[in-house]
Amino acid sequence: VFEGLVVFCRGIPSSPVTFILGFYVNVVYRRWWDQLKSIPWPDTVAIFLNANIRGKVRSANLLHNPLASFIMSYRNAQVKVCSPQDDRARMFRRNIIRYVNASYILCLIRICSRVKKRFPTKQHLVDAGVLDMKEMELLEAYEENHPYSSQYFPLIWATDVADMANKEGRLGNNSPHQSIIKAITEFRVGLQILNCYDRFSFPLLYSQVAMIFVYGYFVFAVMGKQWLDPSAEGAEFKVDVYFPFLTSLEFFLYVGWLRSGEVMLNPFGDDDDDFEMNSFIDRNMQVSFHLADMLQAEGDEIELKKDAYWMTGVPSELPHTIASEEIVEPTPMAGSTAGIQVPPEEQAKVLLHRTKSRASQITRTSSNRSRLSITSAASGLRKRVTRLSTMSRHRVADIKEGVELGARLARNEDAEKGNLFDDVIPEVDETRTTDVADDEGTNDGARLAPKTS
Repeated sequence: VFEGLVVFCRGIPSSPVTFILGFYVNVVYRRWWDQLKSIPWPDTVAIFLNANIRGKVRSANLLHNPLASFIMSYRNAQVKVCSPQDDRARMFRRNIIRYVNASYILCLIRICSRVKKRFPTKQHLVDAGVLDMKEMELLEAYEENHPYSSQYFPLIWATDVADMANKEGRLGNNSPHQSIIKAITEFRVGLQILNCYDRFSFPLLYSQVAMIFVYGYFVFAVMGKQWLDPSAEGAEFKVDVYFPFLTSLEFFLYVGWLRSGEVMLNPFGDDDDDFEMNSFIDRNMQVSFHLADMLQAEGDEIELKKDAYWMTGVPSELPHTIASEEIVEPTPMAGSTAGIQVPPEEQAKVLLHRTKSRASQITRTSSNRSRLSITSAASGLRKRVTRLSTMSRHRVADIKEGVELGARLARNEDAEKGNLFDDVIPEVDETRTTDVADDEGTNDGARLAPKTS
């Protein structure tokens, strides 16, 4: 019984396990990678703020340029120039970037257990300097009367601050204002994608099927991979091994493969392999505030100067160090056809004289070929149907002819004439001949009797 059970379990193939696990881990990994790419970064918003919201607005003195003074007086306009830095411009930039980070943290509190443990209440955000008391009260008042989250409220406040800066003339025109609003809305789209991944989780049934299939396979493999007695008569295997090395390797492979898929199902958990979102928050707060607040002081603007390759025009190869020189490999920047050489006798030019008439003729020829191919296909189909119907009629005629021939032989009174057909048809059964004669019927209606020699 044991040997029979082992032989039966050995017939279970492992290819379905490979297919199920491969497809399962592939889908989970794609979902994991898409979530990582969907995490928004406030760097773009900070760079836009740094580039567009500068210092205070002041009137430019154009008295030293009579032509410019005449033009501006004619247009009844005033030139507005921003100094590199002032406190109000800095407050615009820092408030917008603070609101962007506040919305980021509020979103992660909903989907990431690590961040939830770090900021369990909004009072912790106030203590961390992300929100103030009035902003916290506005968020809590909204959440008391509405079932939805208030995580996007700080982004609305950020757009209001940007609009305030635009009305004060700090953005010059509408284009920088629209760029800032677009960067904020794109940041919100990234947060919304993360919320969608959290709200619509991976189908649990698929994970259960993969797990049950893998562990069920190894339940049968425990029996199927047992070694039989090699000394027994008729034994299939002649090698006696005490430890199943290959089975253990297969177990580690499949179970490790399954475990990797289970780990990637929720990257916003608190496992060791999940995303460290608290480090992301600290990094974003420091880098975004630094980018939004990093401006040159008055009189310390970036100097415009000639670069190191000004005289040569085109930069040469950059220098290497001793460590990098050892691993330098020449990589020719050539295409895949660089090694193809065309013989001189095949390089002669050939002119194709294709006039309009020739082109129209080619078009008509191609259309005629298309119609001819369709016509020939239809004709071939009709011929095949006709041939099949003809063969059917011939078969029916052959059957009728055989029945009539049997009837004539049965009615033939001459035994010698009947013997002539003995090697053509088998001997006619007396009862069958009588039945055939009854079915066919003769002109006089007489029943035929078997003849005796």
